[in-house]
Order: sequence, then structure tokens, then C-alpha cells
Amino acid sequence: MELERGHPLVILDGGDSLGKEVRGKTEAGLGQRRAKARLIAEEWVASGLDAAALGEMDWNLGTPFVLETTKRAGYPVVAANLVCEGGKRPFPAARVFEHGDRKVGVVGVTAGEVDGCAVTDPAEAAVAARALLPEDVDVTVLLWPDRFEKANFGAREGLDFDFLLDASGRAGKDLPQRAGSTWMLGGGMKTKSVSIVTVELGDGKGYFPDGYRESLEDDRKRLQRRIDDAREVLAKGKGKKEMLERQIAGQTVQVEEVEQQLQAFLQGGHNRMEVRSITLDEDIPNHAPTFERVEAVKATFSELDDATGAEVISRPMRIEHGPYVGTEGCISCHPTQYNQWRSTGHARAISVLVAVDRHRDEDCFSCHVTGAAPAGIAGYPVTIADSTSVGGGNNVQCEACHGPGRDHAADPTKHHPVKTPPETLCRACHTPEQDEGRFDFAQYLPKVAHPDPAE
Repeated sequence: MELERGHPLVILDGGDSLGKEVRGKTEAGLGQRRAKARLIAEEWVASGLDAAALGEMDWNLGTPFVLETTKRAGYPVVAANLVCEGGKRPFPAARVFEHGDRKVGVVGVTAGEVDGCAVTDPAEAAVAARALLPEDVDVTVLLWPDRFEKANFGAREGLDFDFLLDASGRAGKDLPQRAGSTWMLGGGMKTKSVSIVTVELGDGKGYFPDGYRESLEDDRKRLQRRIDDAREVLAKGKGKKEMLERQIAGQTVQVEEVEQQLQAFLQGGHNRMEVRSITLDEDIPNHAPTFERVEAVKATFSELDDATGAEVISRPMRIEHGPYVGTEGCISCHPTQYNQWRSTGHARAISVLVAVDRHRDEDCFSCHVTGAAPAGIAGYPVTIADSTSVGGGNNVQCEACHGPGRDHAADPTKHHPVKTPPETLCRACHTPEQDEGRFDFAQYLPKVAHPDPAE
């Protein structure tokens, strides 16, 4: 966040940066995630991070580990709603940062299960912590490490903050969204981008981004059209009267809220804000010392698989033991389906990891091979979480979607694979964190669908 253009004031993180969604549950996998978390904490601090929240995925690394790692790295956590044994609070509820005569007050809450500690209601704790901030702070920010929907609901409960930074990476990527009097902000998922908020303080209250007036006027017109359409249907005696009346009443309230915001904008004297998103792509060179430390951590992942990338790619596509048989065990009866599969990205999934030396990283590995998919999906009772057990199961093969096939291969009339994989199976790997919310089941399915063997 910047106060007045060109003057960086605070660097903030909304949470869930140390941990991530857990796919496998092996000790090797946990060790890898912890090694990465230590590196992230140290590099964030070295980069000048001023305040951060901890989310559910962070605490999944283990409470003792998180407390020790954040303390050792000097990771600047704020957590107003975390109370541990004996009433101790391991982290401050708020921090205040000054730059010249400008001040930013930051409050943070946490989310998830924390062993030996109580995680209290985040909204109540945020309100209490807000009261602790000095009256002369220029900008107030709440770090809420939850997904956008929960944070949005919390902001609408009347929290007195100028900005709310959540952990979803979705809010505020274009024109920020407003919840009550609070602006919802978010950076990119998996640190693929960062958001910079520039605030230019005026004489009045309230913050308005460029293009906000036009956005409000569009919202007012859209809502009014919906009200007019509903009234027309109601006048013709069509539709359900009670439902239409509730719709008209609710959207009338929304129009009034938009009108109030528009009038506040037109009064002038407000504070201007600009939100920019910078994609951390290949055009931005690596920071050499950080890159070396990342490579050093990746080199410790040999517990998972000590094969070279070339050896992994050249593995046979047949699995000699366990419930899986591998694609080469399916091809003799299903050549048409096999050829279609060969044309998809699923058939090259392991090469993607090898290219970036991530084939030993269990967080990545489990979704790029067959037999290591996350547990808990109906119809897929077997979970294998290490490459030794999987054997030649590299790439997203037939059985990754249709389930283990050894019994089917032995007696096709008695044992049948899953004919239509559920959407939940796809989303176990195509998570918002992995693809920043781009996955659309209806759009992606035709890219991998193949002819029905029974037809």
C-alpha cells in the first residue's frame, strides 16, 4: 500500500502464504511443506513484509511448527482472535505504521484450528482491535485470511475498516468490490501477482477508485431494469407474487445503497485510490540469492523420488503391482480412447513438472501421476501417496479418472470402472489455488472427453 504516489508505506499479506491445500499425508510430504514454509517466511521478512495473517492452510503445518517458525523468522503476524493456554496471545492484535506524518493501522485475525488455542469470532475480535488503534490513523486495514465469500460477509457486518485484504486472491483484481463501507482487496493466488494500492488522501471521508462513478451508474441502471422487469411481470399476473415482491424490495434497497455511494462520490473531497496488479511472470527476472535458496530447498526433496527427470519421463506406462495397471494395461481393449488421451495435456502432465524440477515435490507430484490422487472422492477408495508404490504411474492416466482397473482387466464383465467421473474428482486437483479460478468444468470436460467404449 502506498500513501500518495511513490511512497511505499506497508507491505501486507492476507494469509495462507506459508501453507497450502494438503493432498498427500505422508511424512515426506509434510516435511517438504514445512521446508517451503520456512523459506517463504524468511524471504517474506527479507523482502520487508510489515504485517501478515495466518490462515487455515498455514496452521495445517502444525501449531508448534508455525509458532516456532514465525518467531524464528520474525514473521510479523497479527491475530486479534487467537488466545492460547493461560490467556496468552502469541501475536499482537494490531500494528501501526508511520511514514512521515501518515499512519496506517493494521488489524489481523486468524482462521483454522490451532492446537492449544482458541480462535474466537473474527468480526468481534476485529471490532475490539479496531478500537485500540490511535484516532489519528489515516488508513485502516483488516487482514482476514479466509475466502472472499466469508470475508465479504464479515465486512458487511459493519466493520469500521477502510480496506479488507482476504486470502482468496480474487477480490480487487480489477475494480475493487465494496462491502458496506469497506473495500475488498486481494493479491494473486500462489504469489503469481502482487497488488499495489495507492491512496491519495483528500479532505473528505471515503475512498473511490478511478472508474467507480461509471461503475455505480451502470449498477443503478442494471438494478432498475431488473425492478422494472419484475414489476411488469407482476402487473401481468405472471410468476410468483411473493417472490417477485421480495425481489423488488431487495433490489430497491440495493438501488438506494448505490445512490448513497454515488452522492458521496459527487460531493467531492474524497480520498482517491488506485489498485494495480503486477503479474510476476518471466519478464521479471529472478532475484539471484532467493533463487539459489529455492533450488537448495528443492534439492532436499529426494525422499520422494531420486530418479532424474529423464528417467521419470521414460518410465513404462504399465504398473506391475497394486490395484492399478497403467495405461498400457488399458490400450489393448480401448485403443480409440487411448489415442484420444494421447492428444490431451493429461498425457504430458509429468513433463510439466520435470521441466521446472518439481517432480520430487509431493504437493505438485500427486496431481501429475496416477494413483496418488487425494482421498475422499466417492468411487475412488484407493490412495497411494508415494512414487515407489505408484511405480510407472506418471501422467494423468485412464485410472486417474476412472478408478483402479486391475480387477476390471481381470474380469471385465464383473468389475466395471467409473464410467462418468464426478466433477469433484477434477476439482481435487484443479483448485482455485492452482489455476487462479480459471477452471470451468463445462468448458474443460470436452477437451479430455473420449468416445464411450460401449458405443
